[in-house]
Amino acid sequence: MRRAPGCPGGTAARGSSASTNCPLRRGAPCGAPRAPGRGRRADGVSRPPGALFIPAAHVDAPPGPAPFATLPSSPEPAAPQQAPGSHAQAGDSSAAAVPLPPHEAQQLGPEHQQQQQHAAAGAALQATTEAAEPFSRAGSVPLAGGVLELVRLEGDRLLRVWLPPGYTRTEASRNPYPLLLLNDGQNLFSDALSFSGASWRAADTASRLITSGELPPFCVVGIDHAGAERSRDYLPYKPGTGPGGFRPDAADWPGGGVEAYMTRVMDEVVPWLASAYGTAPGGPGLAFGGSSFGGVCALWAAMRYPERLGAALVESPSLWFADENFL
Repeated sequence: MRRAPGCPGGTAARGSSASTNCPLRRGAPCGAPRAPGRGRRADGVSRPPGALFIPAAHVDAPPGPAPFATLPSSPEPAAPQQAPGSHAQAGDSSAAAVPLPPHEAQQLGPEHQQQQQHAAAGAALQATTEAAEPFSRAGSVPLAGGVLELVRLEGDRLLRVWLPPGYTRTEASRNPYPLLLLNDGQNLFSDALSFSGASWRAADTASRLITSGELPPFCVVGIDHAGAERSRDYLPYKPGTGPGGFRPDAADWPGGGVEAYMTRVMDEVVPWLASAYGTAPGGPGLAFGGSSFGGVCALWAAMRYPERLGAALVESPSLWFADENFL
């Protein structure tokens, strides 16, 4: 098999010029080839600087489409700023933005209204701390033309499920939505919860790609990290201090739990999402990713589950961990 011209995911039989249906366009024929341009390889696969996009075929898997191969990486986080149209206590840099009253928010322009949605999302996400059964829904907020649903995973750890504009369960039951599953769910949608104070704006990016027609509708789900146990879930070994001891702060951080974490992700979280939201249960429609330690986890998952993942987003992986033994 080889790639169909002009399509990062389509395939055609060897010796034949006829391409199969494109997985990015839900059954439509693959498009004509496009000339290589900036940030695009000759095979049509976008590969922005700072990110590795690893279709399953690149990690010793059978050849097949990778529907998320063209998903761009997030920009470098900007310095934290208070969003216009939000209130925070003076002098408290950790205070979360609080949404304005509806009658005030309606007076803002479209950009400020979008920032208000992010503030509302952050406030809602922080408010869901009550104990609940795993996989019980904790609430939802509108975000980037779609809906962000909050699902209890364990303790105060959540699944953050973004459903795209126009999502319907009826459509999902007929044709499962592709799923982009990401580590560090707290960093994806809300500035108030992000490590850096600036989120990935994952919903905004996905919504823009969908509404522009660059990608078909797909769902984005963030899995919250476990706080102080984050490195245990994401790394196959304890991180240590790195080559030359340049990370003394990580000397006592835990590690070695990535297999247990990914077993739960692949055998519990992914099937539950498929059942509850009609997302792809695996194969070409499922992509998994993360950054830093979360990127190491994504790289490990791509090697461990080549037949179950269509693509992996490996963003700035911290390969210094364990004195680079992973390499």
